[in-house]
Amino acid sequence: MTGQPASSLANSSSDGRACHATRWLILLPTTSLLAAVAVIYDGWRLAQASTLRNVSVIVLLLAAMLQAKIVARAHRRRLPGHRLALYRQPIYRRWAFAGLVACYGFSLLLTRHAEARYAFAAALSVWYTAALLPLASENHIWRHLAAARQTRWMVRFGHAGFAVAVLLPAVELGIRLHDLAASQPVSQRFALHQHTLPPGSEWQGWRVNRAGYCDREFPARRRAGTFRLAVIGDAMLLSGNEQTNVLGQLEHRLGDLEALRFALPAAGPREYATVLAQDVASYRPDLVVVFITLADDVLSDREPPHLLDFDWQGLRLCQWSAAMLSQRGGLSVSALPLRQWPDYEHYLRQAATQLSICRATVRAETAEGWRRTFEQLERLAEESARRAIPLALVLIPCRYQVERHLRDQLCRRAGCRPEQIDLGLPQRRMIEFAASHDIPLLDLLPHLQAADATLYVRHGDDWNDAGNRVVAQTLARWLRSQFGIPRAAELVARDH
Repeated sequence: MTGQPASSLANSSSDGRACHATRWLILLPTTSLLAAVAVIYDGWRLAQASTLRNVSVIVLLLAAMLQAKIVARAHRRRLPGHRLALYRQPIYRRWAFAGLVACYGFSLLLTRHAEARYAFAAALSVWYTAALLPLASENHIWRHLAAARQTRWMVRFGHAGFAVAVLLPAVELGIRLHDLAASQPVSQRFALHQHTLPPGSEWQGWRVNRAGYCDREFPARRRAGTFRLAVIGDAMLLSGNEQTNVLGQLEHRLGDLEALRFALPAAGPREYATVLAQDVASYRPDLVVVFITLADDVLSDREPPHLLDFDWQGLRLCQWSAAMLSQRGGLSVSALPLRQWPDYEHYLRQAATQLSICRATVRAETAEGWRRTFEQLERLAEESARRAIPLALVLIPCRYQVERHLRDQLCRRAGCRPEQIDLGLPQRRMIEFAASHDIPLLDLLPHLQAADATLYVRHGDDWNDAGNRVVAQTLARWLRSQFGIPRAAELVARDH
């Protein structure tokens, strides 16, 4: 028996490797087909029509069929090994990685909606389909492609594209690793940047200062002999105008008090710690008082977007760029929620969403809101201790906790029995938290309940002039007893 020539053995071995390589390439059409099935299942599960999802399914199915046809043709033709060797070279791996980054960026630009993940899957399938095209090209086309790939400009372009594709994820990873150890992560600074108002704009009669807050310009130096009070909170601190507002009344009656209003109309505890660190600390206040609007702060979901939400705001690189390179005032005045509804029916629907915070049986979403709120308040306390600035909390109750007739209407609408509502539950939880962290706390609920006047604006949750006056009186007495603010006794005497 004579042996086969060495050239025949080499060709046989090369053909065997080629067949083996084409078998592995069948994973691409299989993956595209599975992605199409997953998108179809997601649409069936959500039971919602979506043009973007339907288009993505069509693209994935067409890509899967084209990929399968290319791989099958390559397998039948037994292509030479130098073609299949392309997929084992570093250039192909760079092509695959750059495609991943490019498709993700395309999805970010396409839409901020969660359905952009469908576009990401479709774009990635199209990209890898293009990567298979050399297998289907004719010999003369392949020779032109191979020659073009070796030109100097193509090599430089490929290296530059790959460098950008590596640089962007590397910077993102670096910033995220930095955030793990930083006291003020980039995401928190970005959240504050997005919740301040455009300097010079106007909202409900309030002029926005250079720092992005609804107040006069903050003086860098305090007046001699004054007690500097920094107040952090949401839109409740902006009830009324400069004369009738609670802080305006305090300053008018107490000549030795200087109040700086760090109020963000659409913010919550997640932003308050960053406000304290980034803005309040530079003015060196004697005391920081944080107003907690219970229902808004506990029940609202202000979690930042995540990396896989296909929202540029979830990328630390974009957050850092926006916070460092652009002017403050990311929140449009026109995008702020209503503070006073057009009629009572609209207001009742909005107020009914706050009832769950006082339910005796705590729901899962409410429990998660409490967990998130306490976690953010702990960070606020840590920031205060780190900067040696005294901290105090003031609890703002829901309007239905103060007005019984409103509470009865909301309960009837929600089908709640009186025993299912525990009015003091939110206050007890906050008082327990403050006591465990040794933070002075003022609960406004009993003081507002004891008032014999209407304290709120019509069809809204803001305080009217009487409400601002009651809160100013209560706050003045409490500040005097807790912190000995000068001349507070004078204000108490006037109030009586």
